[in-house]
Amino acid sequence: MPLNAKRRRNASPCGGNFAICRPTRKLELSILERILQYDSHEGWPTTVPTMRPFLSPLIPNYQDEQAVEAIKRLLSNNSLTAQEWDPVAGRFRAYSEYQGNDVEFFYKGDFRLQRTEQTHESGRN
Repeated sequence: MPLNAKRRRNASPCGGNFAICRPTRKLELSILERILQYDSHEGWPTTVPTMRPFLSPLIPNYQDEQAVEAIKRLLSNNSLTAQEWDPVAGRFRAYSEYQGNDVEFFYKGDFRLQRTEQTHESGRN
């Protein structure tokens, strides 16, 4: 468990009791917790299927689409960024550049989830 995990959990919107969180909120918190474990600027390199071993023990029977929606909510409130390598362009492209093409971004290759400065600072509290 990361050093600040106890403090983050106690300050969570679920009142420190992860078990009473709604499944959608559990997904968001689990994804954020995973991202905060990466100190690297590269973030959490993942795919929707490779997220399953980490998320399923915490949220049994979740659907891949629920994880994608959780990521999109976290993106919309600036809690994380998401990028995918574009070999044609020779660079990482942000999720926003895919203009809502979730299939192309989330299901056709690896992507990486990175914490934002906002998330990094909240993880220190």
